[in-house]
Amino acid sequence: MSVFILFGLLAGSGISLADDEIKAAESASAANANSKPDFRVRADVFLKKLVSPQAFLETVPGTLFDHARNFPEDWGRGPDAFGMRFGSQYGQFVISELIVSGVSALHHEDPRYFASTDKGIWKRTKHAVGTAFVCRSSSGGRTVALSMPAGVFGAWAVATQWSPPDVQGPVEILKWGSFGMLMKVGGNVLHEFWPDAKRMLLHRHAEATRNHRAAQTMRYWSSVASLTSTPRPGPSGTSR
Repeated sequence: MSVFILFGLLAGSGISLADDEIKAAESASAANANSKPDFRVRADVFLKKLVSPQAFLETVPGTLFDHARNFPEDWGRGPDAFGMRFGSQYGQFVISELIVSGVSALHHEDPRYFASTDKGIWKRTKHAVGTAFVCRSSSGGRTVALSMPAGVFGAWAVATQWSPPDVQGPVEILKWGSFGMLMKVGGNVLHEFWPDAKRMLLHRHAEATRNHRAAQTMRYWSSVASLTSTPRPGPSGTSR
């Protein structure tokens, strides 16, 4: 019976694990926002971006779109061509983020995204779009965001080195760099609203975990109660 009691206690103690996860994530985010953008912070931002939802947004849709329209045509179709297109997209993303990291450090820009303190979708979207052009400085003030356009257009200029001749040149860099800026703005919008979506998912997970653990606890305590209340037969076969 002690095993049942112990398992019941363990099940009950797990009810608050998801809630603790939410609180820990929120506390870590607040502490990170108050810290200075030193080398450790900049490196952390850069490395996290490489495997972030933003990386997916800026590489996978473009790869699928280019492959569907066979762009560039010189690369053809098939699995190898798809791999080349994905490698090109992700390579541009990495190069762009490297340039962004370097320019933001030289220009004293804070590489982190700071969500809007306003309420409402429109105001928050406006904030997300605006931070692509005016961002937070290392000292906590405001400054012109030079790192983002430098990264976008610089990455496209580098990408022309492995692209076919018909997609090289200043005009192509300007055209596709402008499209890249739109993707970066979309990335800012994702940064703005993704924490809300993640928090909603975590709360739903916490509620589901709480209900599941509570049901487990009730079942095990019911088992314990049934074991302690069931009459046991005596030596002569009578209950005692």
